[in-house]
Amino acid sequence: MEELNRELLRVTRQAYEARLFAGISGNLSAYDPENGRMVITPTRTMYETMGLTDMVWMELSGRVLSGHRKPSIEWPLHAAIYRQRPDVHAIVHTHSPYATALSVNYEKIPVILMEMSIWLGGEVDLAPFPQMGTEEAGMAAVGALRDRGACLLQNHGALTIGENLEQAYIRAVYLEDVARVYLLAKSGGDVKAIPEYRVRQIKENAIEGY
Repeated sequence: MEELNRELLRVTRQAYEARLFAGISGNLSAYDPENGRMVITPTRTMYETMGLTDMVWMELSGRVLSGHRKPSIEWPLHAAIYRQRPDVHAIVHTHSPYATALSVNYEKIPVILMEMSIWLGGEVDLAPFPQMGTEEAGMAAVGALRDRGACLLQNHGALTIGENLEQAYIRAVYLEDVARVYLLAKSGGDVKAIPEYRVRQIKENAIEGY
């Protein structure tokens, strides 16, 4: 538990310093499949002062196991994804500006860069976001993720998943960069997405990627 606490705190601070969220927005979690529990960042806590003891361990049912703070209000979203996707052991939910802007525009991100098919699994879909702090929001995200590593949350932000925190974080950084490139490209004219047959070739020839 202590090791995962340290890793979650480290990645959370890294994401904050990378400006993937501001103030007290955003939330990260990691899942311990052997014991069926997750550790998640607390609600209403400034990232500059967040410490190891602020992390909240809980069951996917919502029962808090340890931690003196309340868990993020989005814990049902995280729990729903972990229940439906046994391959996912980490979630990074951000309000990064460029990706969030597209979520407000209700836009998906087509495969505009070759690396997207390797690191994100293809286009970035848009998930409806019914209400904060609900399992329904998590199930909507599951549908948008499918075999992908990232999705946008309608009028809310972005979400990435991974086998571990490092993978989920790198995907979050890359998603924001892709969103920025996409918006810049749109401002200069028509965006040219990579044809589907090329996307398949890239995936087939990929040796390693996030």
